[in-house]
Amino acid sequence: MTKTSESEKEDFKDLQLIQMMLESNSNEKRVQAIHLLLQNDFPETIDLLQKIVLTDSQVPIQELALISLVKLNPQNLMHLLKKLYNNTTEKKEIRARAVWALSQIKTEEAFELLKIALDDKIEEVLYWAIVGSISFESFPEVLTKIRKLLTNSRQSLIRQTAAWTLGSIRDYDAKELLEKQLLHDVHPSVKIVCASALIRLDNITSIPTLSKALQKDANEMIRREIAYALGSFLEYHKISSQNLESILLRDSKATAVRSLSKTLLRDQSYIVRRSCAESLGKIRDKSAVKHLINAMSMDTNQFVRCEIALALGIIGDSSAIEILTKASRSQYRKIVDAAKKALQQIQESIE
Repeated sequence: MTKTSESEKEDFKDLQLIQMMLESNSNEKRVQAIHLLLQNDFPETIDLLQKIVLTDSQVPIQELALISLVKLNPQNLMHLLKKLYNNTTEKKEIRARAVWALSQIKTEEAFELLKIALDDKIEEVLYWAIVGSISFESFPEVLTKIRKLLTNSRQSLIRQTAAWTLGSIRDYDAKELLEKQLLHDVHPSVKIVCASALIRLDNITSIPTLSKALQKDANEMIRREIAYALGSFLEYHKISSQNLESILLRDSKATAVRSLSKTLLRDQSYIVRRSCAESLGKIRDKSAVKHLINAMSMDTNQFVRCEIALALGIIGDSSAIEILTKASRSQYRKIVDAAKKALQQIQESIE
């Protein structure tokens, strides 16, 4: 057994055998051959991998070879990437992977080509151009292009990716653009990412826009994300340690609590109501207590009632004791546990 395995191991070091595997009709054998090329330091490895990238009929195998080349980072890699990107008859996936590779080598020449790719018409190429641009120190140079893609691109994936990128790098100048897309974009995924991006920007002046979107949007997943965003903006433990202008903070909290409370009482989706209750607990504003109590008395969903109980406990107002005592006798264990925990929290806050 040992002799056989050693013999096979030696065979795999045979370049001719690997070349035969690369010529095979079997995708599995060609993939194995690429891995063997990486494991063995052949002088021909770079040329063979480039040949696979340029001639193989299967996109996944071409991509694997290109990824392997990026790991090896040969001197002529940039020449190959230019060739792949500039060949508009090349498969779109390979042109896109070439743009991804630019973000891995991080040279000025690579960044210049990536800037050109930000004007490409192919969705896959444009996606990797946006995502890849973050890895360059010169990234601010392309912010204007990415902002335009957020508002002008007809492709929802591109608008979504632009929103994610602007949020991830905290582009504060993009706040109004993100708010506009949250209100007016036609694709739910773009709106959800815009809400998430606004959380990353962490500017409470976005609260009126978020509150408006919470009331008007027809998609429950978007409303849930917005409800979560409002709680994240005004989370008690976060804002209590920040020196925010008191009038702005007071008005923002009032707007958020009003919108969340209204949605908690009226929204038909339990996942939205649950998120509203959770966010009201995060904000910890006593003006929300009466709305939480009303919702607790009317809502029939056990998950929403559980979240309401937890929120009342966090806020810690004694006016909630009666409704929580009643909830502690619920048939649902989740509600019982949440109500008892809330009652204990209120008792501790009183003492």
